[in-house]
Amino acid sequence: MKNLLLAIFAAFMLCGCAPKGIFVSLPDEQAPSSISKKTKIYIESVKDVRTFENDPKQASTPSLYKHNVNEVSAKEKQKYIGRTRNGYGKGLWNVILENNQNVSLVLKSRIEEAFKENGYQVVKDKSLIDENTLTASARVVKFWSYISLGFSKVGLNMDIDTLLSVKDKEIKTDLKRSEFYFLVTNDDFSNIIKTSLKEYKEKLAKQISELNLE
Repeated sequence: MKNLLLAIFAAFMLCGCAPKGIFVSLPDEQAPSSISKKTKIYIESVKDVRTFENDPKQASTPSLYKHNVNEVSAKEKQKYIGRTRNGYGKGLWNVILENNQNVSLVLKSRIEEAFKENGYQVVKDKSLIDENTLTASARVVKFWSYISLGFSKVGLNMDIDTLLSVKDKEIKTDLKRSEFYFLVTNDDFSNIIKTSLKEYKEKLAKQISELNLE
């Protein structure tokens, strides 16, 4: 077991990972442009309400490498989306969004696309809102990738949990994805995050389709 964990740590080092972090850029999703409904929707806000802890007992709890979470601003925390572990199971460097992306923007994009896939017109400019425009807001409770150690393989996990409020309804969308590897690489982190976001959008789109918002 110890040799396996050391091999995992070595794999991160050989793939060129610097202690500063694993940097991930997430593509914007583009839904079909056809619009079947006249209803307009404006996403007023998507707030990152994740709770970070120093030295948490669970790897699924957001934490920061070599930073006290109480000394890092909420704005800065929005770019942190995961954390690796070393060969002894101790938390190591973070998975970090790059290119000025943050958790709120990434989730807002998927929420807007989920509405588009249901035929809604997404209003981007607040000045274009009229009396018939629906407004929505969301809270991001979980958005975190992390490693869990097994006997023969390593689990790579991604948790997403949001609460969307629109009209007089609330939509809770949660997703947990786990994949198992002998060795985990930078690309594996990137891929599980992208795959999980795709699944999240599809699940949310289905939930929206089952509501009568008009």
